[in-house]
Amino acid sequence: MIKSRIAPTPSGFLHRGNAFNFLLTDALVKREQGSLLLRIDDMDSGRIRPEYLEHVFLTIKQLGIHYDEGPSSIQELEDIWSQKHRLEAYNERLVQLRQTGLVYGCDCSRKQVAKDAINGLYGGRCRKRNLPLEQEGVAWRIDTRGIKPITWMEIEKQRSVDLAQQMGDFVIRKKDGNPAYQVCSLTDDVNFGISLIVRGEDLLESSAAQLWLAELIGVNHWLGELHLLHHSLLLNKAGEKLSKSAGAEAIATGKTGIPHSELEELKGAVNFCLRTLAYKSSSM
Repeated sequence: MIKSRIAPTPSGFLHRGNAFNFLLTDALVKREQGSLLLRIDDMDSGRIRPEYLEHVFLTIKQLGIHYDEGPSSIQELEDIWSQKHRLEAYNERLVQLRQTGLVYGCDCSRKQVAKDAINGLYGGRCRKRNLPLEQEGVAWRIDTRGIKPITWMEIEKQRSVDLAQQMGDFVIRKKDGNPAYQVCSLTDDVNFGISLIVRGEDLLESSAAQLWLAELIGVNHWLGELHLLHHSLLLNKAGEKLSKSAGAEAIATGKTGIPHSELEELKGAVNFCLRTLAYKSSSM
């Protein structure tokens, strides 16, 4: 039986792209008679506001999604399901990654990173500085040079990401000592037994990074069961992807709920995607 998750980050109000991803994930789980987890990625507590969390729960309810596992309220998230309760597990993975010899300390500011960037990626200023990893204000980066492109098969196509060229040496532990997103997400997916991950195509690099980290820490049993699906993105009228950071319009969840026309449009897009996936799967 497959198990999937919807994993919003409450750093802003959810938009139509988030809603589409949630509905598609839910539909795929139902089609395979699997189970669904709600995991709220709240490790970056400085960006989280109560109204964003409320919007997550309200949106899921108004979309008609019923999940099998996860918090049902902000209080339950805080008491049981917050990522802060899983810090020990994340730190264990960081220790494993440190033992690979690929991890180095970096104290570069955002300004310094931007100044030294090569094709928009971290320029490697700290690779040979040998900064103590436990020094205050030092982040941990992992060296991606020399690794082969990360490839995997999806239902519809083969994916390939050259991490060194597309993502560079990414952060696995932040300057404040907390684990970074890639480590938290991977650890949770492994420990919760997630076997289907549905993401937008804008997260291909994140998926590749997590697949590589999974290989480094040796969770081959999980990799052997994992299925990935990256769907096309919903765009705004200007043809740009919807994102919270770019100020995408929040999906309406007022007293009257999500407008019927908007909900039907989202469900229509999901059904089209499901039919396309079924056709491609049967023709392969």
